[in-house]
Amino acid sequence: MQPGFFDFDDLNDKLDQHNDPLAKINELVDWAAFRPVLSKIRMPRSSNKGRPRSDTLPLCSK
Repeated sequence: MQPGFFDFDDLNDKLDQHNDPLAKINELVDWAAFRPVLSKIRMPRSSNKGRPRSDTLPLCSK
């Protein structure tokens, strides 16, 4: 069964109501501290063609 348009929002609401452990971890961990390490790991771009790079920590940043 394919998820509907609002299924992910409903799932997030249910997780928030039931004390989601990942949300608690996200509050405790300073994800920005990992940015320098992750930037060293990423491969350099060989050209400017294609889609630009996304942020190293797009969803976890506070």
